[in-house]
Parts: sequence; C-alpha cells; structure tokens
Amino acid sequence: MMEKKLRVGILGATGMVGQRFVTLLENHPWFQLTAIAASARSAGKSYWEAVCDRWALDIPCPEAAKSLMVLDAEADAEKLAGMVDFCFCAVDMPKDAIRALEETYAKLECPIVSNNSAHRWTEDVPMVVPEINAEHLAVIEAQRKRLGTKRGFIAVKSNCSLQSYVPALHPLMKYGLERALVCTYQAISGAGKTFQRWPEMVDNCIPYIGGEEEKSEQEPLKLWGRVENGRIVKAEGPAITAQCFRVACLDGHMAAVFMKFQDGRKPSIQQIKEDWANYRGIAQELKLPSAPQQFLHYMEEPDRPQAKLDRMRENGMAISLGRLREDSQYDYKFVGLSHNTLRGAAGGAVLLAERNARRFGFGHCRYEAGDAARLLTALARKHGPGHWDHALLDPPRGGVAPEALEALLHLAPERLVYISCNPATLARDARTLSADYELVQVTPLDLFPHSPHVESVSCWQRRA
Repeated sequence: MMEKKLRVGILGATGMVGQRFVTLLENHPWFQLTAIAASARSAGKSYWEAVCDRWALDIPCPEAAKSLMVLDAEADAEKLAGMVDFCFCAVDMPKDAIRALEETYAKLECPIVSNNSAHRWTEDVPMVVPEINAEHLAVIEAQRKRLGTKRGFIAVKSNCSLQSYVPALHPLMKYGLERALVCTYQAISGAGKTFQRWPEMVDNCIPYIGGEEEKSEQEPLKLWGRVENGRIVKAEGPAITAQCFRVACLDGHMAAVFMKFQDGRKPSIQQIKEDWANYRGIAQELKLPSAPQQFLHYMEEPDRPQAKLDRMRENGMAISLGRLREDSQYDYKFVGLSHNTLRGAAGGAVLLAERNARRFGFGHCRYEAGDAARLLTALARKHGPGHWDHALLDPPRGGVAPEALEALLHLAPERLVYISCNPATLARDARTLSADYELVQVTPLDLFPHSPHVESVSCWQRRA
C-alpha cells in the first residue's frame, strides 16, 4: 500500500451519524478525515462551532476535527470532490434531493459510501453488508457506465435494524429458510435523538416507525439477491413479515425472530449454534480494520443479549444472539442485538469503504490514462505539489517529453521510478530530475540480449 491515507469527506457531518463518522475516522489506519460538509446554515463555521451545542455522543469530538471548516454539501460539491478520494454521506434531506446530491458527487468522480436509504433500491447501486454480499460490488462497473464515470460510484449500506437479525439468518439459508417473523425494538438514536432532545420517549414505547416495516421486510431480499445484466435482482425469499417499535433505549436495536424451514430440512439447535460460531465473512478473512474478529456471538444466559451490556461487543461491530429455542408455531425463535449507529450505520459504512478499498486494488492509488504531458499538466494544476506519493515512468526510447517532466516536477511526488530503454535519454532526463531529486539506485537490465540496447531501472528520492 502507499504511505498516505485516503482523504475522506463527510456529507452531513453535523448529525448523529455524521458525528459517529467523525469519531470512527480518528486514527483510522487507512482513512484521513480531510473535509466536512453540512447544510448551508452550518457552512462557514468551524466544525466545533457547528456541533458544540448538539454533540450527541458519549465520547468527545476529536480535536483534529474541531477546526475543520464546514463546507456547503450542495453549493461546494465541486470544491469538496477535488479535496478528497471519497465521501461518506449521512445528510438529512428529502430522498429525491439525496439521490441527486449523491449522483452529483459520483459524476464529479468522487465515490460515495452512503448511510442514506435514497439509493437502496436503485438497481445498479450495491447495498452491502460485507460479511453477507460483498460480491454485489461487481455491479459498480455497470453503474459507472450509466453515470458516465471512470472512478465515481455510489454504494450504500442497508437499514440499521437489519443488522440485528439478517446476519443470524444468513448462515441458515442453506437449510431452506422459508419464512421469518421479526419484531424489532429500536433505540432512539436510530431517529437521531437523545433523551434530552426527545423527553417524550422517557418511560415510553411507540408501536410505529415510518417506513421501517417495509424496509425490514424487503431490504433483506436485495442483500440475498444476485447481480445479473448490470443490475441487482432481489431474491424471491424467504418471506419476512415485520413489526417495528421505538423503545426507551439510547443505543442498540433488538429483534425477536421466529423462523420456519422447508419440510425435512430443519437443522438442530446445535447445528444452528455451530453455524453461527463458525461463520466468517470476507471482512474477517481480509482482516479489515473495522471488522469484528467474531461476527456472530451466541450467549447461553437466558436473559441475554441486553442492550446496555452487549451493544458494544467488539467495538459495537459484532452481533449478539441468544434465547434460541423451539417454537410452537414456527420451528425456532431467537433474539438478536446490534449497535445501530456503529454496526448499523457509520461503522457499517466504514467497513464497506474498507472493503471497497481492498476490492479495487490499492485503495491508495489512482489510475489515469491519457497523453502524459496533458494529463500531468492537468493534475499539476488540480493538485499542486506533494499530493502523490510515487510516480512510475516508463517512457519510449525518446524519453519523457520536456513539458511532461516539468509538470511532474511540479507535482513533486516523494519517489520516482524511471524505467529506461535508452541510456542517452535517461541521462538527459536525469539532468533535469537531479535539481529536485537524488538518485538512490540504478540497476541495468539486459532484457533483449539479441539487440544492442540496454534497459535500466532507476529510483529517485525527492530532496528535503
């Protein structure tokens, strides 16, 4: 991997999920928070000015983020897209506006990893839980063709409540899971609230969350679907019916789940527990930075999982399960718990971004194609010196064009590797390079012994 981290922006950074993104990016090994955007009313303020009176988390705001200037997510889109390698999106806007905003950034060649629901049913936008359906990221190539982009795309995460039961059902699909009944008990932070800002929820339970039951029933079918002809076709089953409650709990979504298998394929309780214990997804195999070591944890105690005790398991990224037993109407029932603003929101999106970075090769490397002189000149104008870590030069026998070499020196990458097939032009270009770079090593290679030409590879380090 390259030495520099990927530069990351957050759209909607002042809300609760946006605040989670800010804290999760502090000291992230791959990502560096570089830009923050929100609505026009917060634009122009420092981040701490914008959020100091509504910081909703029980952990402090990172010091490095406090001084970042808040940009306007809509008006400053082009500026922000030029500052970062990709953005997380957690804006609070009407769905049509969110769809338009996310596509604007994608068309500016700024990939978007979204916590919003606006694009979850766009056929060529992958909705991914990395441990379940990371293969859906393959549809991004079709999306890029539709958008006319080379690098930009949109990927989304699923609804927060799904994390409390879909991960547990997924390893059991092989037994012919036919239908499931789910009742979710969802914390108030899922509505972006605290008890201070929503005192009506103290000692209360509301048996309705707008749009939540449809999401809980339909989104799993997209997760379990398949990529076909440049779009994601949702699975036909299992059939899920859901009822969703808002409960007086700050963090942690819980689900009571009932499941029925096809006749003759019902696993034993012991088999189910073993499947849960042994299940590992691609996030665990790749050891992604935010991935829990153990995805699914089963608890034998009859009164677990509990939101207060278990929601932070493995930094809030693991799923806690318990109370698996036979049912009189269905085959089995169990309880699941997930942290809704970590695994279910910002943390899940960061994990998805980590998977994206690994899937598309060196996440810290960008590929550009075109006439070298024009391309390097354009990059020099856009980024200025110090943006790139490495440059690999493999010119024809005539060497590097003078205008391209001048632009490269303006970009000032830390290191250069020059592959030469002509010692004369290498010597000419070396005279120009030596003003700013020190020759560290040169190795001659006789790749074509039947010819009189000598090839070489030289390594250069930028002078301090």
